[in-house]
Amino acid sequence: MSILSEKCRYYAQKLHAGVVYENGSDTAEQVKGIASLVSIYSRLFGYKKEVVISAAYLSKCLDAKRIREGVSPLTIAQVEKIGGPDICRIVTELSTEQETTGLSETEKWQEKAAWAKRLSQDAQEILLAEHALNFQIAHDRPDSQKTLQSQKEYFETRMLVVNEIASANQGLSHLATVMSREALIKINGALAQQRHADRDGR
Repeated sequence: MSILSEKCRYYAQKLHAGVVYENGSDTAEQVKGIASLVSIYSRLFGYKKEVVISAAYLSKCLDAKRIREGVSPLTIAQVEKIGGPDICRIVTELSTEQETTGLSETEKWQEKAAWAKRLSQDAQEILLAEHALNFQIAHDRPDSQKTLQSQKEYFETRMLVVNEIASANQGLSHLATVMSREALIKINGALAQQRHADRDGR
């Protein structure tokens, strides 16, 4: 790990430890997982950029929802002081998502997909890694309150973002295709298991 990545990891841990992320994970562990996936994907697909890995650690420090609520762990100026202008640019981009209150679940994710399409490739790499991590968490730790159909809809709506990035950015299309295939396998496998369980229970 570079000095820059280690510095950003340190601040992420300091800022987010003990803060619960929306999927139930610790936010510090969430951004650590995102950064780890960015690092892995960068080696697999040949676009390694230390600045993107470093930015992944700070990707939630200007979280759009927290800013709308008037709360943010860091200011933009502080992000630039920690990571420099390139990291600040990426982190700021990821904080520009618009409010989607009042929209249906599908409409909300269509709006998110349109927003994701406008991001730079650096920011899109982090966003793809975040979705991949969330897919894995949703598969490994499914919400017992949700039906399999609602879990299927979870994957389908979020794949709108992944597919939009793939169509907009040729450099990330292969990564997005792999993610799409993995998500489909996971949810179809879960649905098949449920059907078998339902038949056995009759």
